[in-house]
Amino acid sequence: MQRQRLDIWRHFLLPAGISPQLKSVDNTLLLIQMVSARMGIAALPHWVVESFERQGLIVTKTLGEGLWSRLYAAVRDGEQRQPVMDAFIRSARNHACDHLPFVKNAERPNADVPTVRPGSPQPL
Repeated sequence: MQRQRLDIWRHFLLPAGISPQLKSVDNTLLLIQMVSARMGIAALPHWVVESFERQGLIVTKTLGEGLWSRLYAAVRDGEQRQPVMDAFIRSARNHACDHLPFVKNAERPNADVPTVRPGSPQPL
């Protein structure tokens, strides 16, 4: 992927005048292992790394206020309104919002997002 398309590049590195050497790694687990072995750093969503942080394998740092992106569900043409598809999307959304720190519901964009560290009690 081109550097200019990477959010971390556009929002943090480029404005700071930082141009690090980049290495592309296709496997997330390998990337986490490299970070744990002090072979570099990575910019990943919190929901990807939180379990590794809880295990003490890595340390995470928030970049500014973080980056927020909307996730979309893609379905085949004609299947958008099927009850099973609606139920699956609703279930996935609810699960993510209930169990993944720092994930917020796009249907309730002004709802509070947890600001506590993993392992701390979560507000209701």
